[in-house]
Amino acid sequence: MTLESENRRLLYKIAQAYYEDELTQKQIGKRLGLSRIKVSRLLQRARDLKVVQIKLESYDEERSSLEHAVEVRYGIDEVITIPTPQPENTDRLTHHLGMAAAECLLRSIQGDESIAITWGHTLASVVHELPPRSFPGLQIIQSIGGLNQPDFNIDGSELVRRMAQTLDAKPILLSSPGIVSSHEVREALLKDPQISKALNAAAKANIAIVGVGAMNKESVAIKTGIFSDEEIQRLRDKGAVGDIGLNFYNINGERVDDTINGKLIGLELDQIRKITRIIGVAGGRIKVEAIRAALRGKLINVLITDEDTASRLLHE
Repeated sequence: MTLESENRRLLYKIAQAYYEDELTQKQIGKRLGLSRIKVSRLLQRARDLKVVQIKLESYDEERSSLEHAVEVRYGIDEVITIPTPQPENTDRLTHHLGMAAAECLLRSIQGDESIAITWGHTLASVVHELPPRSFPGLQIIQSIGGLNQPDFNIDGSELVRRMAQTLDAKPILLSSPGIVSSHEVREALLKDPQISKALNAAAKANIAIVGVGAMNKESVAIKTGIFSDEEIQRLRDKGAVGDIGLNFYNINGERVDDTINGKLIGLELDQIRKITRIIGVAGGRIKVEAIRAALRGKLINVLITDEDTASRLLHE
């Protein structure tokens, strides 16, 4: 037997003990008279020489490939897709996105983080799908002021209260409208200790969970009448394709310069970008452009969407 074949035999023996017999590197070293460090090096050598070939069996190869392709294309941490309802149904899509996002959010929680949340129908679905847990060290923070609209169930303050109650966490509310009448009113409100404290806490959050709005008639920001038709058209004329927390941005995910920015009480785009884990929850054909722009601008680094939207993000 040659030295080379003997070496490969040793590599096989070590790999078999580690991967099949599930022995630790220390146990293998003791059995074969090798140091743990040398066992580790030989395991790497076994992989290099294809003595060990690791194959991943996907739960759904086609969907896994799609998710990975979007991750690579946009340089983000994770993409989670759900089947697109056929025919496309907004309510069903929102419901299933909420289920997937709730699961993703729950596994992101260790118990001592702070989570900033915006508002909207999709995030309301996320909160609704969260199972009861106890995280007394967790903080849930409202990252944009209230809507002052009849549809109270999608308001940030209500979502924070419900989410904190479900997770046995501490709520931090932002006691202010999301959009005020003027820059002067905004500056005065930002000096309020309670408001500034809530916004500072949101800016320092470990996790943000956000919806993505599109510049069309289905947008909550447009449907609720927060802005006039003239303001919406002006934003479109300036290149706005979407919004996160009423921060309007262009196709590159850059904030659109407009007087509306001087009336916002909430986190700004640059503050959102600095949060470590930003989970964006959005899907459907009408939101493809807004989602793509948010990805380009690094406004989200985890995307929960549907398969059709993910495919369009790659091919359109």
